[in-house]
Amino acid sequence: MKSFSEQLSSYTERTGISDSELARRLGVSRQTVFRWREGQSRGPRDRDDVLRLTKILQLSPDEMDTLLLSAGFAPEESRSGPGAIQDASIEHAVEGHARGKTAQITWLKPALLLSLIAFSMLVVAVLLVRSNILSPFFTTEPQRASEGETLILVSEFTNFGSDLVGYNIAGRLIDAVRTEFEGAGMEDVRLEKLPDLIASEQSAQSRGRELDATLVIWGEYDSGRIIARASVPDSGTGEVAQDKEWFVSSAEELSTIINSELPQEIRWEVLFILGQASYLSGDPENAQELFRLAINESTEDKSNAGLVYFFLGLIESQSTSPDIDAVIANYSEALSSKPNLASAFNNRGSAYLDRRDPGDLERARVDFERAVEIAPAFDAAIHNLAITLVYLDPLSLDKPIELLEEAMSINPDSPSSSHALCWYHSLDGRPEEALPYCDLAVSLNTSGIYSESRGVTLAMLGDVDEGISEIGAYLEYLRVNDPDSYEVEALIRLEWIRKLEEGTNPFDDDTILQILLE
Repeated sequence: MKSFSEQLSSYTERTGISDSELARRLGVSRQTVFRWREGQSRGPRDRDDVLRLTKILQLSPDEMDTLLLSAGFAPEESRSGPGAIQDASIEHAVEGHARGKTAQITWLKPALLLSLIAFSMLVVAVLLVRSNILSPFFTTEPQRASEGETLILVSEFTNFGSDLVGYNIAGRLIDAVRTEFEGAGMEDVRLEKLPDLIASEQSAQSRGRELDATLVIWGEYDSGRIIARASVPDSGTGEVAQDKEWFVSSAEELSTIINSELPQEIRWEVLFILGQASYLSGDPENAQELFRLAINESTEDKSNAGLVYFFLGLIESQSTSPDIDAVIANYSEALSSKPNLASAFNNRGSAYLDRRDPGDLERARVDFERAVEIAPAFDAAIHNLAITLVYLDPLSLDKPIELLEEAMSINPDSPSSSHALCWYHSLDGRPEEALPYCDLAVSLNTSGIYSESRGVTLAMLGDVDEGISEIGAYLEYLRVNDPDSYEVEALIRLEWIRKLEEGTNPFDDDTILQILLE
């Protein structure tokens, strides 16, 4: 009998169906069909998949049985199959006996009996494995992740439907996800099936830590629903990263979800979670590649694309030489599918402030106001809105000061709002009201980055020597941490210091306006 791969190649060539079309109609990847045809994979893991293949390829009943046998499944019971072959041999032996061929009959009977027993045992074993009863005995313990390797563990889903034939869900998911990474040339990602069932978040976390896995995929199903879960060991939250639940009304619908929708959703989930993990671990290039792969995955929840574009905008904005246009474009894409993503409005508004093209200040104001409307306690957006209003009208500081005080009340441990209040109260002619905010900002961040505003405030209050010292501390911070900004700002600040040492007030109206617009 020809192998499964040989038969599949012959039948696809006969019908003229392409790998892509066959994959689409089966709900698997094109690479999976290619591996079947090339003999790199033994064939579908589910009998229903083979039966669907036979319908697509328009096989005859005998061809169907032969294909089932080559894939390791029993033939259809209602038609001739291996049993018919055995019966024909027996009839031939009986006919031989009538002709006096007693020796042939004596040899055939034990051989045929043993063949029938062996075949029956094979069918039973295959069915047990397919229904996951013997799965633990045929799955070995995965090796712990090596240095620089991303290990994804997949548990067989728990079957709570006693009347259901078990699905090899873990195998399907591994094939689907592995195909994605192989196609992208990512060889440092390894997928392994666990020999034990994962039935709780605690168990997923424990097994993930034990094998140093990045992700553990597990779940459950019965005749009415299927739940897929993805857990991130030691993520710091102790929670399931994502749950995906389907409700089903028939065995056929359950099969469709398991064969098509579930692998697709899990592919996206894996790419998105690994993208986040790469970003948080300081590998933005790998994160960017993973997120771009995730965009190409079609999922039931169309807002998923918004989350991916948000991270792409974040990564680009934090690069050494960010493309501000690309940052704005990514956040705009994010908002097109997730219109209530407050952080995307805030971040796009910040990008408009950085770009400063005609109309960008007004665009920034609208974005920050929208972010605050969606999330009234979003202190960063409130702070940014205050700064934008100053840029739009530097001589009207009352509203910005009110907003900054609101942001500070929400997040008193953030030095940025107290620093801005220090500036605006001083530059609005109220240095005595500014000083407490100045002191707070410097105490919350002692690096020197907030010392300049405190130095100007002290100088306005008559404490010139301390003011000069604070301005000098700010220049030293720039010299060490931001040499480019130091080259731009040093001449102006040194001129302030020179005038203060001479007893002259350097902070006239033009200088104050310049500071407000920086």
